[in-house]
This record gives sequence, structure tokens and C-alpha cells, in this order.
Amino acid sequence: SLNLNHRSLLHDLEVEAVLNDPKDRNNLLQQWELDLTNSALLTEQKLKSNSWWVQLLSRIAFKLRYLL
Repeated sequence: SLNLNHRSLLHDLEVEAVLNDPKDRNNLLQQWELDLTNSALLTEQKLKSNSWWVQLLSRIAFKLRYLL
């Protein structure tokens, strides 16, 4: 996907790719499925169960997100 908004143009690093070769598309879809099977749902409850220092670092990183 490609987002045309202020944040995407100035802050986010986005790439648009056009895959014409069916083999490339299939490889990408297979990798997507593999990534989904190796991922875990992140819930608010899991975030709140982090230690106090991880929560603190997360808040600092959030404040500095435009500089990172």
C-alpha cells in the first residue's frame, strides 16, 4: 500500500513495489504467511504486564518517534 499523507511523506519510510512476475508474488505471499504464523497478538493486557522500565522506555521512544 502507499499512503499519501503528511506523516507518510515527511516521517515514514515507505516503499511501493510492483511485482509483475507471478513467482515473485508467490514468494512474497509465502513469506507473509510464514510471518503470520510466527507472530503473536499484542494486546493492551500484554503491554501492561511489561516491567516498569520497559514501559518507561516505551514512553520515551514514543515521545522521540519523529527523531528515530
